[in-house]
Amino acid sequence: MKKILIILLVTALIGCSNTSRNTENNAEKINTGINSLITEKEKQDLSNGKSLSVITIDNPSHGVLGDGLGALVSKVRGNDKQTMTAVNLILNNPDTIFVSQNSDTLLKAIKYLGNTTEGKKILHRTRFIFLNSPLTGVSFISRQEIEDLSKLYKFKYSYPE
Repeated sequence: MKKILIILLVTALIGCSNTSRNTENNAEKINTGINSLITEKEKQDLSNGKSLSVITIDNPSHGVLGDGLGALVSKVRGNDKQTMTAVNLILNNPDTIFVSQNSDTLLKAIKYLGNTTEGKKILHRTRFIFLNSPLTGVSFISRQEIEDLSKLYKFKYSYPE
């Protein structure tokens, strides 16, 4: 039992030691994702001093074990208040880039919208960036699932390495 507790503690500490490096790395990944998703008109607008709207859905990391347990609970919980907030944000801002940082909220929102008439009408206009946890570098969101949903609903996404 002591060995298991020591392993868990070491795992948590290793995750914590990488926090600033992974956070900086995620900032670079967000920029990479944005650059791959913006249109030529948006690039011109940016060079002319206009701004670009990006909404980030962030879930604080609690280490590999904490994030894993959180992902399991989230799957069981289904569409919660966060999911419905994301659904409304997407419906009201379909041309905005949404960033999912260590959260399955956007994934659940996409699935929800894909089952509604309103959602099916706008999903092809949406753009998403999916990132791993800034603390652990681990993702609990399947790249294959995002790719499959993108093909089904015709939205654009980036999952920067």
